[in-house]
Amino acid sequence: MKTFKIDVALLIVFLTGLAYGTTYIYQFFFLHYYHLPAMFIDLNTNILTGTLFPLILLITAILMYIGFIMVIVKGKGSFFESKKLWTIPLGACFIALGGAWIVGGTYPEKKEEYMVIKQNKELFVVITSYKDNLVIAPT
Repeated sequence: MKTFKIDVALLIVFLTGLAYGTTYIYQFFFLHYYHLPAMFIDLNTNILTGTLFPLILLITAILMYIGFIMVIVKGKGSFFESKKLWTIPLGACFIALGGAWIVGGTYPEKKEEYMVIKQNKELFVVITSYKDNLVIAPT
C-alpha cells in the first residue's frame, strides 16, 4: 500500500481556510438571525483564534482516534495507508462547517445576556461589534 504524506504547510493552510470558513458561516447565520447584512461580518485574529484552536484540537483528536482504532483492528499499519479512511477527516470538516451553521443560527435564540445601552431615553442591546463600532438593536 502507498503511504500518503502531507506537508505541514499544506495542513496549516487547510486548517486556516477551514477556520475562516467556519467563522464566516457562524457569523453569517448569527447576524442573519437579527436580519443584519453580511457586511457586518468582521473576520479578525481575535475571532479566528477562537475558531482555529478548537478545530485543530478536533481534527487532531479524530486523527489520533482513527490511528488508534487502526492499530487495534489491523494490529499494525497507519491511518495514512488507506484511501477510504480519508473520508472520515473530510466528514469531520463538513461536520465542523455544519456545526458552525447550526450554532450560528441557534445561539442567538438562547442568548439571554446582552450589553444594554441607554441612548436618548431608549434602551438598545448590543448585538455585535464591527470594527470600532457597536451594532445595536432596540429592545
